[in-house]
Amino acid sequence: MATAAYPGWMIDCKTEVTKSKEWSTVTRELHAAIEQELTESHVAQFTDLSEAEKRLLMNRAANAIQHGDAYKSFNSKLSTFLDHYLNNYVGQQLLEEFPSESKTDLILHQVREGAFGLLRRWPEMKCKLHLCFNQNLPDRLRQMAWKLNLRNPKARSSYLEILKADPNSAMSVMDLDIIHKCEILLQAEPTFRNLSHNADILHAMKAVLSYHHARKNTQTSLVDTDYMLVIPFIVHLLTTLRPDQLVAENCRALLIEEYITFMATRPLYMKEAFNPESNAAMQNLISTVADILERHGSKLARHMQKTFKAANNLEGQEALLEGLKSLIRPMVRCMFVGYLTLDTVLYIWDQHIIGLDTPIYDIVPTMAAVVLKLLNQTLMECSTLYGMEEALKRDASSLTKEQFMYEINKHFYQDLFTILNKDHGRLPVLDPTQMAMPWSQWNKNVIPPNLTAQDRQQAREQRQSKKQRELYQRHQEEEERHRQKHEEKHQREQDEKDKQNLEKLLQQERQEREKHDRQTKQEIDVLKKEIDRLKMIQQPSNRPGSLSEPSSQGRQPDSPPRTSSGDADRGDRTGAEKTTKDMLNHFANGARSLGGQSQ
Repeated sequence: MATAAYPGWMIDCKTEVTKSKEWSTVTRELHAAIEQELTESHVAQFTDLSEAEKRLLMNRAANAIQHGDAYKSFNSKLSTFLDHYLNNYVGQQLLEEFPSESKTDLILHQVREGAFGLLRRWPEMKCKLHLCFNQNLPDRLRQMAWKLNLRNPKARSSYLEILKADPNSAMSVMDLDIIHKCEILLQAEPTFRNLSHNADILHAMKAVLSYHHARKNTQTSLVDTDYMLVIPFIVHLLTTLRPDQLVAENCRALLIEEYITFMATRPLYMKEAFNPESNAAMQNLISTVADILERHGSKLARHMQKTFKAANNLEGQEALLEGLKSLIRPMVRCMFVGYLTLDTVLYIWDQHIIGLDTPIYDIVPTMAAVVLKLLNQTLMECSTLYGMEEALKRDASSLTKEQFMYEINKHFYQDLFTILNKDHGRLPVLDPTQMAMPWSQWNKNVIPPNLTAQDRQQAREQRQSKKQRELYQRHQEEEERHRQKHEEKHQREQDEKDKQNLEKLLQQERQEREKHDRQTKQEIDVLKKEIDRLKMIQQPSNRPGSLSEPSSQGRQPDSPPRTSSGDADRGDRTGAEKTTKDMLNHFANGARSLGGQSQ
């Protein structure tokens, strides 16, 4: 399991438990029980079962061994480890962190954190929340309980898909009318005063109701109870979130998921009156409330019967039932929203939601009877049905959740707790006044106590010195991190400068090379022209009309031979040819040299 989801003491406890011989023994017995269940069910392999069948078989096997000695020894060892590691962890907190809370508060906080981790890992264990019946749930535990019991991935994914494909499809055609009614409700209802004049709360409420109306695909407007029933979902998230966070997509999706699921699974008597099943369910609820009043508030029941008889011209029990229906039906249909304070409403909704996995459990009739019982004196002074309705609407908001918890604990706890856990196995009901606490180290310290003032002062000084060293070390580490960041930043800047300089040098070198190439090309062109000119000079002169030497046949015998001038002409031509060749070789070597430099 992911260690980040659990407190440290729970991880340590798990490690020690899995090393114990009691764990080895109980796992062997569990495996044997599973094998026996597979044999009796004629199943060859455990892997052949579906997930639901696996859980059912595991539960049967666990129930088969939970009364044996091995299970009891393991449970005792587990309790000892929990006692040891939890108290050591909290004791260390008291010594090192100087918390303002007491040891009991710290232990309860750590237990809650452990419970959160277990419920996140195994949501099917939500039935363990039945142990919180008639308790004031902490804010985070309430959110966890509501999220687990109102979980509906299909409704959530459907909303997100619609929102992604076409956001306008998630809005009702009566969107403006809905937000107008939401604003009027928040400002007019006294119990909602803290929610009014906040645009984020208003838009979150409107988003839920607008999507709800769009899903109904009807042209008729929503009924008042639809508006009232969205309020608790807004309030229970506001205990840990800011109002501006409600309009975020994930929060809106959670609100819609819980609201849609609640509206679909709410009792029939909370639904529209034109439904025959709803009317029948309402009659059953009224009968239950009347029976409770007659058992625990007979004087009030007789007064109501007499008052309702005059109002409805009915007799006996029929008059009581008909009057109670008119009196409490509006309160029941909105599940006390608008009648009681929001804090008390959340307490009642907690008791209802943790029992959603038990169909036969229904807390609403009992809570309705408790409201009337707590307002006994006020209702006894009313002589008409209308007066009772006004008194209920006016004075119910003065009731506190502590009053409800007291009445439930005094008159109804055992019956309701039994019904709540009827199909979920046997859960212990602990009365701290009648039995000893199972843990023995609640008041033990991790270290021996300091007996003298000097020892206590020395211990405090040591803790303070240790704390100062840790603070100094953290400060040094922080400075080192800042220094490293500064060096890295400086190095990045220097690298960037070097890169820019290199790019500039490369650009300059590229420009110089291009200039040199142009000059080389020009010089080569000049040399080529000069070579061509010299080649023209080197060729012999054969122009027409030039004088040729006389032939030897036409020369007179007695004339002396002209050897010296002819030899001189040939010598001049030979020298000119040699000079031309030398110049050609010189220019060719120069051209090759310039060409090599350009390359």
